[in-house]
Amino acid sequence: MESTKAILPIIAAAVAVGALTPAAAHPHAWIDIRVAVVFDAAGQVTALRQAWRFDDLYSSFATEGFDQDGDGVPDPANLDALVDTLLYNLEGYDYYTVVEADGDAVSVETAREVSSGMVGPRLEMRFTLPLAAPVPVDQAPLHYAVYDPTFYVEVLHDDGHAPVTLASAPAGCRTHIQDPAPSLETVSLAQALDIDETLDTEIGQYFAEWVTVRCRESRSRAD
Repeated sequence: MESTKAILPIIAAAVAVGALTPAAAHPHAWIDIRVAVVFDAAGQVTALRQAWRFDDLYSSFATEGFDQDGDGVPDPANLDALVDTLLYNLEGYDYYTVVEADGDAVSVETAREVSSGMVGPRLEMRFTLPLAAPVPVDQAPLHYAVYDPTFYVEVLHDDGHAPVTLASAPAGCRTHIQDPAPSLETVSLAQALDIDETLDTEIGQYFAEWVTVRCRESRSRAD
């Protein structure tokens, strides 16, 4: 797996320049996400509408010089260009999004409906990630996770109001977020990694939150 620094290169620079995080120990940047699971008229899941809110340090560094009017607000055109670049680089990694249904991987398509903005001091990137084909969830649940395989960036659902919502879902659908439970050995390994180090193993999977979407009589996710 290629280093995340090749995907979000400004994050590495922000860490080095800001010196606000230690040189060792992953992660080095943080993203809070909110996800709307989108259904079609037939009650099938068709997309994951995501909003990524980057940490203050990355946001400040990435948007430096974007305030062209001197009003303290980054220029929207520059924000859009930055987000377009980030999504272009993330496309080959399925936007860090893993989707499963009934034990099988579900492919995703190119991000659409892209927008950006500032929420206080933090950059927010918004996009809709269509599934390659609609997924019925009345017999088996759908599961997804959003994580950086290298764990250079930690991605967690926003701990505020409604981190996961259902859009146009039929009655009887619900969601559940399964918290990560990495072993002490895995945590120690992540803490020992230098800023330039990555592993052959996708260590990020052990720190990922999995979300289950169930409708009616759909079965539980097998461990």
